[in-house]
Amino acid sequence: MYSTQTFKSIGPPKEILRIYRVSITQCVRFIKYIFTIAVRQFFLAFFVCLQLSVFWLVAAMALWIDELVYGTMALFSSNTAIYLALFIVTVCILLPWVTMASRFPFSLYPNADCLPRRDGSQYVVK
Repeated sequence: MYSTQTFKSIGPPKEILRIYRVSITQCVRFIKYIFTIAVRQFFLAFFVCLQLSVFWLVAAMALWIDELVYGTMALFSSNTAIYLALFIVTVCILLPWVTMASRFPFSLYPNADCLPRRDGSQYVVK
């Protein structure tokens, strides 16, 4: 008796399946869009912090060199020329490093400035 009978699966109508597929597709697109925005915001915050840290590093080093050359530390320091040379080398290395690093993440994602329209086409936000 059980070997000859078959069961038919009962599923939703085709219209409901189409609506389900469209809604899943829209959810996936929305998640990708939000993820793209989150990644861009992370890189933006990271590079703002990087540039601020370089500013504070150079400012602190400049204050130290000022104290070392013109302050009371000038009487006690015997390696003032070495400290001054290290300061100049550090500043010369930091400036190109920050300049190159500020353009780096957007070169990884060349279409990061493109936002999708509702009809599926792309347009560039400047």
